[in-house]
Amino acid sequence: MRHPAEPFAVSLASIEEGRNRLRLEGTAEDLGISGDELALDGGVVLEGEFYRADRQVEIQGHVRAPAVLSCDLCLEPIHRAIEAPFRLLCEKRGDRDRRSGEQSGAEEVGLLYHDGRTLDLRDEVRQAILLEVPWHPLCRPDAGGSARAAAATGTKGSAGARPGPEGVPGTSCV
Repeated sequence: MRHPAEPFAVSLASIEEGRNRLRLEGTAEDLGISGDELALDGGVVLEGEFYRADRQVEIQGHVRAPAVLSCDLCLEPIHRAIEAPFRLLCEKRGDRDRRSGEQSGAEEVGLLYHDGRTLDLRDEVRQAILLEVPWHPLCRPDAGGSARAAAATGTKGSAGARPGPEGVPGTSCV
């Protein structure tokens, strides 16, 4: 069972022993993603297998979120699906590792400690999405190369970028 206000928080009791197929859906606001960081154009979905053995849960799946990015060359909006693999081992703090949170946190990539009742996946889902956002998105796969140089010099390049007003990069990558 999930708390309606926290769609990426899952009650451990609601996950049956063994293999479970789950789909969690929420919004950018649920994950604390602001429009300044990334403009999402719809819901965020975590879908995959949750394998439970006592108080330990292994999650293997993927995260999807439709985003609106801006082309690095022409600044036009680009509608793209952000997709990321999602793999995480969740266990109750203290079951195996007796070190404090500060001592064990940095090297435990892919490990989430829970309180024995709830798996709070918000931070992990948020990180998975933000890490998959391209640094230099382009509206076309073949845009770039000579188009970048053409936009910088104000000439029309082979990829067809046209210079924008007052030195702004090309107004279209087409």
